Amino acid sequence: MKRILAFTLIICALLSFASCGSETVSPAGNVPDEPDVPSTDTDPVQTGVPDDFSFYMIWGVYGISSYYSDTGKLTKTTDTIDGNVDKFVAYVKPDKETTERFYKLLTALDLDSYPAKEYDPGCGYSAPSARLVLSYTADGETHTVETIGHINCDYSKSDNEKGQAFLDAVKEIEKYLTSTPEWEALPDYELLYE
Repeated sequence: MKRILAFTLIICALLSFASCGSETVSPAGNVPDEPDVPSTDTDPVQTGVPDDFSFYMIWGVYGISSYYSDTGKLTKTTDTIDGNVDKFVAYVKPDKETTERFYKLLTALDLDSYPAKEYDPGCGYSAPSARLVLSYTADGETHTVETIGHINCDYSKSDNEKGQAFLDAVKEIEKYLTSTPEWEALPDYELLYE
């Protein structure tokens, strides 16, 4: 009997010793959660929009319209009879979903793969001509493309895929901005070009 008792005590001692390095049981009998370990997996897909994301765009005949998302300033035209541009200014802030859509649209373009200045999107020439500037900032870096000064005003069709992607991005943002109630409430253009 003493041998069985001694054997049982030894087994209990060994089991207690062996469990020292394993999980501890709380008084309630629950096993505590394992500590958080940083994941080594990298997700190549950007989820969400960086805090510093902003963009601006200039478009139209001679580049008379502009939008700056960081301030929300939307300018319909800089060409006025009396020089008072303020009457053609409104403020628009896209909602979260629209901002995310524009972020994905702009980053998918890879603006750094375009010439930064005097880019020809391949949509032909016209007089009067259009000027386009498309720029965004994200993760501390700014990316900008500016067209040559004499591209076709309607910039509707490019002769190459890369140029068309650029023009499509400009058109999508322009369509959104010019369909806002703020834009529609602005006065009509005072000067027209033929």
